[in-house]
Amino acid sequence: MLRKRLIPRILVQRYKSNLVAVISRKFENFTVVGDPQSQFKILQANKADEVAVINLHRSGITPIPEFLKLLKDIVRSSSTPITSGGGIKLPSDVDKFMNSGIEKMSIPILSDRSNLHTIKYASSEYGSQSIQVCLDYTKNGKFYFLRNSKNGLELKDLLNLIENYFMEGAGEIVLTDIDKDGSKLGLGVELIEPIKSYLNVPIIVAGGACSINDFASALGLGADGVMSGTYFAKKDHSLIQLRSTISSEGINVRHLIS
Repeated sequence: MLRKRLIPRILVQRYKSNLVAVISRKFENFTVVGDPQSQFKILQANKADEVAVINLHRSGITPIPEFLKLLKDIVRSSSTPITSGGGIKLPSDVDKFMNSGIEKMSIPILSDRSNLHTIKYASSEYGSQSIQVCLDYTKNGKFYFLRNSKNGLELKDLLNLIENYFMEGAGEIVLTDIDKDGSKLGLGVELIEPIKSYLNVPIIVAGGACSINDFASALGLGADGVMSGTYFAKKDHSLIQLRSTISSEGINVRHLIS
């Protein structure tokens, strides 16, 4: 049985002349929490299974070349697997990110499927284990709305869309309910069972974790990992303590060797 993963996320944004680590609320309303490299060192010292370092790449925020330089600096001092993304649109972007030395790239699922060729290229060049796709969504009634899309999808159509990405070579999926992002109201877990039943692929849940119980509940429902930025940005929330508590509840997470 594969061990469940606890994955801190560092969002990187430009603030004045520097790149800083931030936390978000509904993918907006950003709050600076520190220096990305310092944040990474703390998480690595606390034995993170892996760390996601994500570029907030919208125009005028963080140019990719500047972010990639930071990413390479983080990788050079890292013994922890790193996933990174934000701005990966073309095959050439895939190469730039993977050449930084990361283990995995993060690419969004788009309702128009316009980046499927990028997924296919990434899979052929680097293998499906290197591709994480992200489903950022909101829900209204029976319809799911992907980020930056005005057209809602019923569950069966959403599952078909996700399947397309795995057919082209995706290796795992991150599910983020945008309304829960940074809310501290608990993780969005309702898609875990339908996706597992339809595709049986590795699932990571992100956005909204507030307590140890949120992590344990999502993992107990079948998630293969939980990703969080806001939770781990708090100094009193220890990865080591979280892992110990979850393990004591019989959930298969990595045990630390003292």
